[in-house]
Amino acid sequence: MKKKSTWILILLVVLIALVTYLLFSLNRSAGQSAPPEAAIANVIRLQATKEDIVNTIEVKGKSTYAEETWVYAPFASEVKAWKVRDGSQVAKGQVLFQLEDSALRDSIELAKANLRKQELDLKLSQMQKQVKEEEVETAEWGDRSAALEQYANSERETAEAELAEAQLDIARKELKANMDKLAKAQYKAPADGIFLFAETKEPKMVDTGAPLGKIVNTSKLRLISTVSEYEVFRIKPGMEVDIKVEALKQKKLKGVVDSVSKFAKAGTDPAQFEVVISLEASPDLIAGLSLVGTIQTDKKSGVVVVPTLAVMHEDSGYFVYLERNGAIVKQPVKIGLETPDKTEIVEGVREGDTVVLQ
Repeated sequence: MKKKSTWILILLVVLIALVTYLLFSLNRSAGQSAPPEAAIANVIRLQATKEDIVNTIEVKGKSTYAEETWVYAPFASEVKAWKVRDGSQVAKGQVLFQLEDSALRDSIELAKANLRKQELDLKLSQMQKQVKEEEVETAEWGDRSAALEQYANSERETAEAELAEAQLDIARKELKANMDKLAKAQYKAPADGIFLFAETKEPKMVDTGAPLGKIVNTSKLRLISTVSEYEVFRIKPGMEVDIKVEALKQKKLKGVVDSVSKFAKAGTDPAQFEVVISLEASPDLIAGLSLVGTIQTDKKSGVVVVPTLAVMHEDSGYFVYLERNGAIVKQPVKIGLETPDKTEIVEGVREGDTVVLQ
């Protein structure tokens, strides 16, 4: 009886093992062909489309004026009169201020008189030298010592004439420098724009080279921003930029990448590189506004794209899930341009294919 019970137990174990194996095989076979109908019904289906795809980089920064021309005092002097107010529009060539120049004018007149005297003295000296040379040529020569004295006198007079010429040249240069200085006493605007004082408004005294203010061209603005070392190589001068003004949500402007720095900004880690973007003129655009720029770094037209979320990656490469004949299949693909929303499919998917998100 005990032996019979043992055989019954063995048969039950074998039977359970066979049933388990058969169930496992059936489930495995079903998994390879297609998921359950409920799983297929719950997936998200999207169409592979043919469209344009653009890759972008977003940058942020403040609007600044692109052209600022500084105004410096031409020489130390008292300011006789200011002809411009802070914040006023000026035109190139317009007088900004008048420096006191009476002492300079007196100095120039005295220099002119001295220069005229030097020119006359030099001319007289040259005439006297010529007369002596003619006398020497017509006179009878005496002893050797007299001839040497005549030669020495001639050489001395030649040297004195050369020195007088040099002094005369220096005097002419000094006179010209003072006359140029006098011309700057009535200082004229070097550019068109808005004049802004530097610190002190309408100073009474100025020093040589002191910054008095600047002229700002309000029609030319730019956006200065920074990008990381992973983005800098994707940005090139001439690329188009879409600009949004944070204070004016409905305002959209255009810009162009003007320059990209080849050197990282000091003290940045990770490295940051400066990008300068020229902005189109707009009556609403002033300096100091917060701007967001979207730079178009890559663009392809008429390519097959799928949602980026649908593209999977494994060691062997990229793949997507497609719905074909009521089943979901794994499809290897070759990708091209990628954006956060769309990915270009170079091989493996055609326009109109149904991509599945599980």
